[in-house]
Amino acid sequence: MEFRFIDNRTFDPAAEALLGEFEEQIYLPAFPDEGEREPFAGITARIRAGAESYPQTFAVLAWHQGALAGGEIFDWYPDCGAAELIYIALLPGCRGARLGDELLREGVRQLSRSLAERGETMRRLFFETENPFLSETDDGMDKVSRVRFFARNSACRVPIRYYQPPLAPGAPWAENLYLCTLPEFSEGGAELPAGELKEFLRCFFRGLGASTDHPRFLEMLRSIDYVTESDGTLECHPFAEQPQFGMSRFSLVYHFLLDRCHAPADAAGEDPLFNSYECDLMNYSLQQPERRPVRTRHVGLYRRIILHLPRFYRYTSEGQDFYRISEHTDLPVTVSVNCTDNQTRNIGIAHLVITPDENSCLVFNELDCIKLISAFGSIQEKFSVPNRSELGVEDAESGEKWNTIEAFVSSNFNGIPCRVLRNGITELDIAGICDGNGRQLFASFEEFRKSALNDREPDESPWNKAFCGLLLGIFDFMRMNSAEISDTIKPIAVRRDSFIVICRGHLMKVKFDETSEDQTANILVSPYLLIPSAVLSINELVLDRNEKVTGRPLADRNSYYRRSMLLSERIRDVMTSLNTEYLQDIFHYRGEQEIMEEGTLQRGLSRRYEQLENRLDKERMLMEEYKTKDQLGADYFTNAMLAILALLQVTAPFFDRAFWLVISLVSVVAIGAYSFRQLRRRRKL
Repeated sequence: MEFRFIDNRTFDPAAEALLGEFEEQIYLPAFPDEGEREPFAGITARIRAGAESYPQTFAVLAWHQGALAGGEIFDWYPDCGAAELIYIALLPGCRGARLGDELLREGVRQLSRSLAERGETMRRLFFETENPFLSETDDGMDKVSRVRFFARNSACRVPIRYYQPPLAPGAPWAENLYLCTLPEFSEGGAELPAGELKEFLRCFFRGLGASTDHPRFLEMLRSIDYVTESDGTLECHPFAEQPQFGMSRFSLVYHFLLDRCHAPADAAGEDPLFNSYECDLMNYSLQQPERRPVRTRHVGLYRRIILHLPRFYRYTSEGQDFYRISEHTDLPVTVSVNCTDNQTRNIGIAHLVITPDENSCLVFNELDCIKLISAFGSIQEKFSVPNRSELGVEDAESGEKWNTIEAFVSSNFNGIPCRVLRNGITELDIAGICDGNGRQLFASFEEFRKSALNDREPDESPWNKAFCGLLLGIFDFMRMNSAEISDTIKPIAVRRDSFIVICRGHLMKVKFDETSEDQTANILVSPYLLIPSAVLSINELVLDRNEKVTGRPLADRNSYYRRSMLLSERIRDVMTSLNTEYLQDIFHYRGEQEIMEEGTLQRGLSRRYEQLENRLDKERMLMEEYKTKDQLGADYFTNAMLAILALLQVTAPFFDRAFWLVISLVSVVAIGAYSFRQLRRRRKL
């Protein structure tokens, strides 16, 4: 590319004509929204005025293959030593060939050289870009692609709530922008002194003729104070992901609840792939097929599937929002679909197992895995994407596409609706973990054990922090210290070359196996993890359903008898469900028993079970109260009829004998009929 730097010293009729050509061919099409586009005549006037204007403005134009291809505009604030890249644009046909990177770097170099010739130094370079989560403006370039371009060039977001004053009279304030800096072209890297930032904003508002007493400006100052560290600086957040590890042996399992209201009435039958595992795992009394409490079956295997991940995402940690550009957006994977039904067959759980495609050259990094795990991991970080239509599943062989993972799973069950549960499994072989240079990270399991399970003070190594990020499903794992690592990594079922960790709803097995795989060719994950995890999910769903049933209020219009009948039926149904569907002590091996015990404890299932029993006790007491109140009505009626009979006996001499006998007979029949009705109701209760 060829470049031309234009300032007041080189501004002539030819330069003015070139700027006009840039405006018509590139500037106006690239920024069609008048609200974010400054009138170009004002830019040209500032370039011509030079040091007499505030801010001072410079332009760099670029030619590719003899034709004008792009340009950029800089504003310079000499009193704070900061410059702002206010516009950079290329012709659409020149995008995607890294010409923008060359334009940015050469433009900054020429600006720095021009300032140095005048005895000035550029300490900081700022720019603005649109927030894809907020922006609804018409733009000539995809907003995420623009952020990706700047991310390649070290861009960091200044973590404040940013407002841009109107660029022209009558124009609105812009509230959909990030204020960013380019550390590669600035002094001090990503650390920005709060005083320097405030001074730049004052200069910036002065340049646009906006008041620094405006409420929006004062709000920005308060947000700066909020994020400023004790040393007076704030850490700018990079847009680019910075993964440090590759994981070639990684299996992840999603659990989906199938909507059994729409399920076909097909028989589960025996599955030869899972039958031996279930018989082996179950305790002696449950090993017979007709007594087995769960049935698991294999549904399908997909060799070449592409998972589409978000190009851009946001997560919240410790009160701050972080925005990242994904390094990998398409993950080639192998997928297995399996299903587990409980004994009563009113709960069906689909299992989607994902593992890297061994024939692909792409290796998962820790951030790819966390994006997948975040579907069932911790919710302490709010994870979101601006455009969910980017996500989906694609079959590389047939070309068939599904808009969501749920739609893909549903297609394997005749379109039965499903939803992902907040629990899952990962199986990680640390023999397949490499550092950024492709070298194997651990030579043995003992090496990893000494690093991560070092009593109370595990190493604060990047891998231990990343491992906690995987376990917790969080992105901001680099802040973790030794105490937090120790609190997070609490292994159970420790073996010579493996251990299991359970964190909330996440079950993870870590192993070191360079020679063989502890999984079948079609299941893609160890069944000794899959089946216990499915049982825990079934138990959680059983409690969910019964808690909803017991929490449902009774209508006040119902009689006491009707309320007692409803409570009796409810108690009976819940007790039957807890006795037949909630599964306890069903596994033979100690490893699976430990998974059940720890999973039940960490998910709070035992506490919820106890609370449900207490609620049933209260409902039994309430049922007895309703029965007593209903009986009081019967007693009142009987006493009233007896009183009538006594009154008739006293007044018998005053009435005809036949009349007295008829009245007495009617009263006795009424009392008998009502008593018989009450007796039948008691027997029903």
